[in-house]
Amino acid sequence: MTRKDVLTAAIIASLLAMEGMHFAQMWGTPAPVAVRDPAGRELDRQFVQALISRYKDTLALADKERVQGHNPELRRLAEALVEARRRELASIERFVPDDQ
Repeated sequence: MTRKDVLTAAIIASLLAMEGMHFAQMWGTPAPVAVRDPAGRELDRQFVQALISRYKDTLALADKERVQGHNPELRRLAEALVEARRRELASIERFVPDDQ
């Protein structure tokens, strides 16, 4: 395994780990009372936007690995990740309001 293979694997693993850490950090601090929406609409919007952003970032890197990566195992992992994330992204995007 080359240094590039190790680095690529580390990047993919980091991205996957960051998805979980990002949400823990993002949602760990409550919004100021003045901007809270009693119905939770603002939280819904923030949640959907954060998910979409993370999924698109992961998709971009995994798609690049799938096409240009050297290690066949990582390319197969990236392929599976791209397929899964595209399906998940499509299901999340249905929650974006029409006016955005």
